[in-house]
Amino acid sequence: MSGKSETTHEVDARTNQPVQPLPFDVNSHDDYLRLREAFTRLPKIPTLLRPQEQLTATAPNRRYNWLLTSEQSGGSIVLHVLTIEPGFHATEHHHPAEEEFFFVLDGEIEVTIGDRTVIGGPGTFAYAPPGCTHAFRPHGDKACKVLHWNSPGGHERLAAAQKRLAQEGRTGPEAQRKIREDHDYIFHDDERYRHAAREAKAAQQESGT
Repeated sequence: MSGKSETTHEVDARTNQPVQPLPFDVNSHDDYLRLREAFTRLPKIPTLLRPQEQLTATAPNRRYNWLLTSEQSGGSIVLHVLTIEPGFHATEHHHPAEEEFFFVLDGEIEVTIGDRTVIGGPGTFAYAPPGCTHAFRPHGDKACKVLHWNSPGGHERLAAAQKRLAQEGRTGPEAQRKIREDHDYIFHDDERYRHAAREAKAAQQESGT
């Protein structure tokens, strides 16, 4: 057999096709699993992006350059370049049903995977399978840039859920815990939820809401 099949023509025609976020509010972990199932019913979008075409987002002490969303990958993966600034620290946590990957592009990262912690520069790779303890932050006084991805997709929906919490005025530690656990994040220290509550409160005050 030679030449393109009809299926290949159809797939190729979807290259860089715009997609909209799947309308779906997550209010429980069961909702999150249903969202992941809904992603799998979406067509996968062939994607080719130059830097200026990548969508960006920011949060305290970090920046995201989005390369592939769950809607584009049919839920198989979510991929971005993550730039973390001094002051950022994802403390020890795990994901019961999600894999997480890191590949350092620039700067140095302090990263824990399982029972091992290292400080690594460009070329350092880390993989946290489901249930594996992991933590990370930039090392020293400079930012660190990491190619970062999660599988299956859905990881990125936490930001939208946090925004919805803030709009509803629910910024306390228990609300922060629930929204993270709904999205498959289990932190090992309650201080992370208190810190998230302080961040949410500060962002709410800054926006005047």
